[in-house]
Formats: sequence, structure tokens, C-alpha cells
Amino acid sequence: MERSLGQLLEDCIYYSSTLPTLFCQLGCSCLCIWFDLFCFGTLVIFSAEAVGTKLFGRLNLVVAQILIQN
Repeated sequence: MERSLGQLLEDCIYYSSTLPTLFCQLGCSCLCIWFDLFCFGTLVIFSAEAVGTKLFGRLNLVVAQILIQN
């Protein structure tokens, strides 16, 4: 199932406001940091994928137009 950036962001905000806070209160700072990095990493990868898809889509469109003109 494909997740939208908005849904990922909502999940991250939800989990980062519950789980890590609990871990931090318990003194498990490495778990807190790991979760934040995981969350951030997921968003970065997802964003890069979305941008890449748009760029490749546009590139294919330009190549197709050049081929049609020639």
C-alpha cells in the first residue's frame, strides 16, 4: 500500500509525540534519537523518491517530444 508524504508526516508527528517522549522520560535517549533518525530518514527517502519520479517523468516527456519533432 502506497503511503503519501502527508500520511508519513502525520505518523511521524503522532509517534514522535508519544513513543520517544515515553522513552526519553524513562532515560532511553538512544531509542529516542534512533526513532527520530528513522522518522526523518523515512521522510527524506520518500521525498527524494517523489522528486525523482517527477524529474524522470518530465525528462521522459522532453525526450518523447524531441523524438516526435525529429
